[in-house]
Amino acid sequence: MKRYYIKRRKAKVNDIGIPGGIGFGVGICPLGLLASYNSANPTEPINPMSGYDDPASENYGNYKVGHDGSIIVWNPFGWAKKNADNTGDVKPEWYFTDETAANAAGYFLPRVFINGGAVQRGVFIDKYKPSLTGVTAAELDSSGSLANKGIASSIKLGNPIGSAADTLRKLVTGSDNLYAGCFANCRFNSKTPTNTLGGGIDAIKSRGASYHVMTAFAGEWIRFIQKIHQQAAVGTTLCAWNGITPAEPRGNNNYGVDYYDTGVTYQACDDQYWGTRTPPMEARKSGGGIPFNKTTHNGQNCGICIDANQWEFLLGISSLAEAAQNIVSITREAEAVFTITNAAATNSNYANGKPVQIAGTKTGEWATLLKNIIFTISDLSGNTFKLKNKTGAYVNTSALTADYDTGLTTITGKFYVLKESVDVKNITSGTSGATDHWGATGLAAMFDEIDIDMCGAFAMQLGNGSNQVFSGETDRTNAAYKLSQAGIPMNKDAYSAAGSAVFGYDYNYINIVSNVALLGFGGWNDTSHAGPGARAWTNYRTNTNRYNSVRGGLFIG
Repeated sequence: MKRYYIKRRKAKVNDIGIPGGIGFGVGICPLGLLASYNSANPTEPINPMSGYDDPASENYGNYKVGHDGSIIVWNPFGWAKKNADNTGDVKPEWYFTDETAANAAGYFLPRVFINGGAVQRGVFIDKYKPSLTGVTAAELDSSGSLANKGIASSIKLGNPIGSAADTLRKLVTGSDNLYAGCFANCRFNSKTPTNTLGGGIDAIKSRGASYHVMTAFAGEWIRFIQKIHQQAAVGTTLCAWNGITPAEPRGNNNYGVDYYDTGVTYQACDDQYWGTRTPPMEARKSGGGIPFNKTTHNGQNCGICIDANQWEFLLGISSLAEAAQNIVSITREAEAVFTITNAAATNSNYANGKPVQIAGTKTGEWATLLKNIIFTISDLSGNTFKLKNKTGAYVNTSALTADYDTGLTTITGKFYVLKESVDVKNITSGTSGATDHWGATGLAAMFDEIDIDMCGAFAMQLGNGSNQVFSGETDRTNAAYKLSQAGIPMNKDAYSAAGSAVFGYDYNYINIVSNVALLGFGGWNDTSHAGPGARAWTNYRTNTNRYNSVRGGLFIG
């Protein structure tokens, strides 16, 4: 009888591993870094779990936060390469002598490992989306937890919290309602989070002042790592989800069952909110996927659980949108001319080559042709311009049967990506201060403006034939690098209505809103729409919904 063996590698400190191999994508945190952090934060120690240094262990690269029991995963630094054919590679930190040598070989320094102007040797990312800990009935009132109680903790089989008061744990007629809790319950460390996506910044800091909401750069790193691992994996032994098309981590994206693999199920919650929702219910237990290794970013039990249980707000992308303007007139001709009220309005993004979204209340043939689609501005002159569609053709209105009257509006906006110099732990949740993630003051202090080629329908899928989706640019000052590192496709030709199995048929919901809170990964009823590359540009910082949550990150360098 033949015997098959898994070749085990000897673990090196801060070694990301070999794509397709055992333990790839996680690793051992440098002991000096950990000791220094624990010395500076004695009440919030991080301790290695049993097996943390064994690539064959389910706890490889896994650590536990002492005061709340959160499980966090060390993501070691790795040089990365994105190829034009949508393949790629990762090398450990010791492989190249410096960034110049890496760039010469086509590899870049991933943005996820830059914080506060310094290159980091790695980053901790929560293994699970948060659940509420640290609250008992004695510490509740009718409005939720009392001051300085409640932590957003990364624990397995917790009942997930969200960004809405629907799930608020509180006293009702003097009794604990035993709900899962929400952001507003997370008040340890004197935090007072609002039940909004922006409130997630404060909710995560209930665990400690150094924690931050996982960034868009980390979200893209997870997507990239899982794809590189799958491309190199042989069979399912070291990549459990490799046997199903599309090959990517499975999740609760179909009310407790994975859409593509019905053999992957999720354990129901046992609180008095999620656990009593009308079947087939909604969110399930964090990390409650069975088998668990099919729900992690590397297809192994040691990996990060990216289960599509709830959408996750990703830090580091912001926006300012112009107020909607009425379309005064539209001509009926092969190259339609649009006239609006004021193309030179404050913060205007009305310029050739920029995106503009058509919205409004109008119905009928004009709405069918134009509404809820993003076009590219062309031939701008004063308050008039033409529009080009995703194929580059001018919008043609000559076949419409009636003249345009009223009911449609245009929306433009500017998008921003976080500067490398910013320390993410210092970012705050408001709109008026220099450290706020939103608003003109914070944008000027902490962000770079970026152009995003997002022309197309509201719902598009990643992948368009053999077109390259994410740039492999190595120059960190280049706009293409900034887009790629934030998980933003390089141009409109990277999307299509059909998508690609290579990118999991993951959806990108493109939209122009002010104070955007970018969402990633998908949720419990998103079926084929969910996945590691799924992104939604549709939510504001003030949006509140049990469907949306966050995930924590931590730099200790």
